[in-house]
Amino acid sequence: MKLKRDGLPVVFLHAGEFYISKRPEIISTVLGSCISVILFSRQSTTCGITHSLLPSCQNEPSYCLKCTESYRYVDCSIIKLVQKMEENNIHIKDIEAKVFGGAGIINKNKSGKENVGSQNVEMARNTLRKEGIKIAAQDTGGSKGRKLFLFTDTKEVLIKKLNGSKNK
Repeated sequence: MKLKRDGLPVVFLHAGEFYISKRPEIISTVLGSCISVILFSRQSTTCGITHSLLPSCQNEPSYCLKCTESYRYVDCSIIKLVQKMEENNIHIKDIEAKVFGGAGIINKNKSGKENVGSQNVEMARNTLRKEGIKIAAQDTGGSKGRKLFLFTDTKEVLIKKLNGSKNK
């Protein structure tokens, strides 16, 4: 995949990280069962993105704002990213979301519980609903990982589906 926006700085987002941008950049990450949630306002140049590994933290939601590893967890990362957006003078009523990832790389576990990817997707949708944030776009689930490119100036997201390897 060739990016057509030559000259923009590219930032790679690792698992358990977040990034806030106020300028034109390309933010890239690779997702399997992990989830990336992008929060943005159409009235602002600021947007934020998370790369979370697991659905929920074992702490109370009020602890999310103090936790140093909160971006590892879908629920905490959304709560914390909303706070960061509000610190940048973006009102929650103006925030929209885009959700990506949550592939079912591994099928249901032996207890019959849904795979981590499905749990991550469900947690993202539930947390965004509780926060009153509309999901403007999403590409979740399936069995293939994704490489994501976020163009912060337009909030456009390009996705490349990755070829999965078969378990032997």
